[in-house]
Amino acid sequence: MDRLAEQFIAFVNTPWTPVLLFVHSFLEASFLPGAHDFFIVAVTVIKPHLWFYFAIFSTVGSTCGGCFGYFIGRYGGRPLIERIIHPKIADKIEKSYEKFGLWAVAFAGFTPVPYKLFAIMSGIFKINVPAFAVISLFARGARFFLVSGLIFFIGPQIKEHLLDSFNTFSLIALSSVFLLIIIIKLINRRLRHD
Repeated sequence: MDRLAEQFIAFVNTPWTPVLLFVHSFLEASFLPGAHDFFIVAVTVIKPHLWFYFAIFSTVGSTCGGCFGYFIGRYGGRPLIERIIHPKIADKIEKSYEKFGLWAVAFAGFTPVPYKLFAIMSGIFKINVPAFAVISLFARGARFFLVSGLIFFIGPQIKEHLLDSFNTFSLIALSSVFLLIIIIKLINRRLRHD
């Protein structure tokens, strides 16, 4: 076992693990790149009997982080989005988000789609805060309870399957984001020439 893994296991054996799960899930849900799933899988494999508590701390931290991301979008995101996206496109996105924004939050909260982007967009487009928080709580909770519960009930052998599938979904999501950026840039160019 390498030194980093030994240090990680030693840290998981301290009472600070739930706090670290909360902080990491908060940061990941608001702006930190990456996924919290790897972290919750790792600590649950080491201490499977605490799976329920790990899921609770991750859910609450992620929901609070999503609310923080919401407020980032609410108070600083609109000028940024207007610099990146043509105003006509921003208006269309806003109209779609008014109709489907809460569904998008639920989808992003449960799947590998970057939840933080939808949390920030919810703030930019001023989605109802209590509805956003409740949907985030249930979607993120369902995801983290499913991941840590699978580790507890099925055992560490599920770890490889979860991580393999998650990597595939993450690559698809990342590719989709890059494709979306390219499409937005092409549309912006076209609109500027018209």
